[in-house]
Amino acid sequence: MTDGSAADAPGEGDDSGDDGSSVDEPGAELGTVSVEGAVYSITELRNCVPLSDDVIEGELELQGIGTSADGERVQIDVYVETLAGQPFNSVSWAGPEGVWGNPEDAAITFAGDRVSGSATLVEALTQEGALPIEFDLEVPADLIECR
Repeated sequence: MTDGSAADAPGEGDDSGDDGSSVDEPGAELGTVSVEGAVYSITELRNCVPLSDDVIEGELELQGIGTSADGERVQIDVYVETLAGQPFNSVSWAGPEGVWGNPEDAAITFAGDRVSGSATLVEALTQEGALPIEFDLEVPADLIECR
């Protein structure tokens, strides 16, 4: 049984610095996503070890999770990659609007500790429609395995 002190909180431990750089407070806003005028707060971020092989050179694989005003889970995934030597950046979104991805126009700026950008996504199942999305997210310093 725990006493609920900060030492017992998830994400707290020996790796936390005095500046809090590797510890996220639960519920703290770490970025925002704007979808058709609705703005969502992202409160959990995972900087995943990017996939890299003979064809794909991954630079960033970021998962952002938050909650809508109605309590529904929302998630954004941002990928900065090179595929066969060509830029192949991608964004996907799951929220009250449905599941969207496969942008042809992903404009992503990755600057070490932040990633921001915009894209027009299509509905995942039908590959139709157009959902504009903009985002600005922190990038945690620590990489984690997500697969």
